[in-house]
Amino acid sequence: MIENPLILSIETTGQSCGVVLSKGEILLSEYTIFVNNLHDKLLAELTYRIINDLQYSFDNLDAIAVSAGPGSFTGLRIGVAFAKGLCFNDNIKLIEVPTLEAFAFASIEFAKSCNALQIVSIIKSHQDLFYIQKFNSFAEKVSEIEMIQFEELNQLDFTNSVVSGTNIQKGFNLSGLQRLTPRFRNGQNLDRRK
Repeated sequence: MIENPLILSIETTGQSCGVVLSKGEILLSEYTIFVNNLHDKLLAELTYRIINDLQYSFDNLDAIAVSAGPGSFTGLRIGVAFAKGLCFNDNIKLIEVPTLEAFAFASIEFAKSCNALQIVSIIKSHQDLFYIQKFNSFAEKVSEIEMIQFEELNQLDFTNSVVSGTNIQKGFNLSGLQRLTPRFRNGQNLDRRK
């Protein structure tokens, strides 16, 4: 494993389109746009800009972390295709990051401060369906991903839980954990290199 790898993280699974450049666990810069349906127009530009603004080149990258879903099919397709294109010559490693795990990982510090027993990641799918997955307070999986209806979601008990995800107002909730950004991947899952 490379010490302090230079990683480009990409987020395109939801409303936000963004990129982060990090060195090891240090966040160097983030560019995120919170507007729907601009991923195809902005992802390449944001990536080019973050690399150039920090005076790196694509040859300096050790890995690219990209959302692996669940999430918007179109957004996932754009992000993964772009990341694979950058990794084409196999010099840059590709790290797939599950969306619900990214939310959980970003919630660890808040879960500790609330003495929460678990982290629950939830994102809206379509109509009244939601993806849900449970983690312990260290963001280790304790359940598989489920798809449930809104009525089922309202019946769940979120006592002693940090709930992260898109516009979910249950359990211990922090507004900064409701919108997924590429910084949620910073330093996460480096052992997933493909």
